[in-house]
Amino acid sequence: MRPRSVPQRSNGLVAIILITRPRSGPKLTFHYPPAPTVGTHSCDSDVADYDDRVEDSETEEVDFKERSSEEVARSGRTSSDTNHVLGYSVDSLERLLSPGRWSNGHKFEICLDGLTFLSHPIYADEDGSWLPRDGSTAKDTRPPQTETDNTPTEARKTSLTGDEPEPTTSATSITITAPETLAGPAIHDFTHLPESLDSQGGSSLGTSMNSTSTTSNVMLGEQMAMFNVVFVLSTTSQDEIKAMYQHVVKKLSKALQYCQKQSGYVAVQSRRLLALKAKAKQDRTDSDTGFSSMYESSELAWALKELYEKLSAGDVAGFRLNGMETSLQIPLPGMSNDREEELNPHSGLLLLDEKDILLYELSHPDASPLAYFIREHLPTKSFQKSAARLNIPVHDAIYLARHLIKWRKARVIAPLHARNIYVVSPDAPMDKLADLIPEYARQFAALPSLPQMLKMLGGKPLKYGLLIPSRDHRMPYMDILAYLLRHGFVRQLKTYGWLQSSGPGAVDGWQPAVTQSKLRPSGQSLLSPHLRPVEDDNVSVSSERTAIPLSVIREEREAHGVDDPDSPVHTAGVILDPASPTGEERERCEVIQASIEDVELQSRLPQFLPYLDGEHTFEDIAAKEGFKRARVEDWFAELERQGYLLTFQSL
Repeated sequence: MRPRSVPQRSNGLVAIILITRPRSGPKLTFHYPPAPTVGTHSCDSDVADYDDRVEDSETEEVDFKERSSEEVARSGRTSSDTNHVLGYSVDSLERLLSPGRWSNGHKFEICLDGLTFLSHPIYADEDGSWLPRDGSTAKDTRPPQTETDNTPTEARKTSLTGDEPEPTTSATSITITAPETLAGPAIHDFTHLPESLDSQGGSSLGTSMNSTSTTSNVMLGEQMAMFNVVFVLSTTSQDEIKAMYQHVVKKLSKALQYCQKQSGYVAVQSRRLLALKAKAKQDRTDSDTGFSSMYESSELAWALKELYEKLSAGDVAGFRLNGMETSLQIPLPGMSNDREEELNPHSGLLLLDEKDILLYELSHPDASPLAYFIREHLPTKSFQKSAARLNIPVHDAIYLARHLIKWRKARVIAPLHARNIYVVSPDAPMDKLADLIPEYARQFAALPSLPQMLKMLGGKPLKYGLLIPSRDHRMPYMDILAYLLRHGFVRQLKTYGWLQSSGPGAVDGWQPAVTQSKLRPSGQSLLSPHLRPVEDDNVSVSSERTAIPLSVIREEREAHGVDDPDSPVHTAGVILDPASPTGEERERCEVIQASIEDVELQSRLPQFLPYLDGEHTFEDIAAKEGFKRARVEDWFAELERQGYLLTFQSL
């Protein structure tokens, strides 16, 4: 059979292997994909070297010599032979990946020939029982001194403190580490949120094993002493390995341990899979048909298949274990801290799926607080305003939003507003346009088509509200905006700026040392370095505002010998940080304030100074300071008119 190609992997996931240990000995019960491949070289020499290291081992003997060179494809490690996986014999992997009881509940990591085998082995109790014992598990112990291990000391590190192993220079290394001690009741916490997108019920896929009989627990538990779900990675990066272990491997093993204690789930599924493999071998069934029968007949096999395919694509994997739905994922970069700096009462939320889809996925849509939050959600409202509408504390609204963000059902945005400027994104997925046009047409019938909306937003930037024909059209048009933003077609063009004392309203003859034309970055659009250069800046900018990055201003200051912040010479009269001005800049701010014609703006100017540092968006000021949006825009327009504001726009 021709080796199968492996999909693009962002996390180095090569395969998932299920090892179980019934009384007859360890068994490689299931693996996915059926014929995993890695790399472009043979591993015969490395395997032979590994044989030399462990040939005398009594408890974990590994014999790779059965494999001949003809069994390794030239294009990489492949396997169309049911007796080999990843080019290694099944018997060898069974012995290698079924460590002793000392590994129970520990991080088990083996690095072999550029592959990392990562798992969290789970053992039955000492008496062979899987029965729950007050939600606790047996104490982890160190490897018994009687176990034989002839692997050189420098190639094997054992730690029960969770410390990362030291890197080795040998081609083959084994590292075994243990995580921190966990509280017993945490074993039950493998769903990500009660009453959330997980379900505690639902029909089973390909399994009828839902019994919780004590008798069946004892009988089934006696037939399996250990199980080990092994994730094979083509990476030795400790950051990637740590993320895979923390967010997937460990949680999956804990979930399976819970299911096994409740109903002997893993034992039943394993027996079914082994029976299917034996029958396929007896009937000489081809590999594709044999594996298909496993997916269709075993919920656990289907779950591992889904887990592999989703994680390989960088998605959230949703699947069932013993009829209970759960989800696992490796968080995207920047999600580990839930982006705390962006989740504040003034932030907004954009759902990444339609409401009816999200509500359908919830277990109890009518009663769940999360369902209520989704059903009443508006992307035009901040968390603060949403909490007031829903009559819930704002921290509860942020908590529910954070949950949706974590599971990639939503993302943080600035609340949608008709006064904001939205433009077609440089990264807009135009290749998906044809597929989305019919969906858009069904959802927004009798409104401008998707191509028409993109054409309007792709011209001269203007406030979105100018596209809305009447007040009655406001809500449908805001829904269109949410749709375009959800699919990545548009982005908000935001305004930034600094206080300055140059231009027509220059204070006390303080004239600019460098003009705006000199500050303008050559060869770039005035909007953002992400946008293509244009000859006419007015095509991309709705006003005469320029995009002058702070770094450019600093460079110009240095070029003109203005290194001393207290120097009386200032580039274009710009005050870079008016919230923390130098002595002379403070005097300039006072003079500017005294010369402002609008009395209310004059009194409010100190309140706005922290936002005039080129890093804060002007669109957020009104909500944060409690003003009407139109009023703040009028004040800033007045500052511009008098020459006291230097602004730019950027994505």
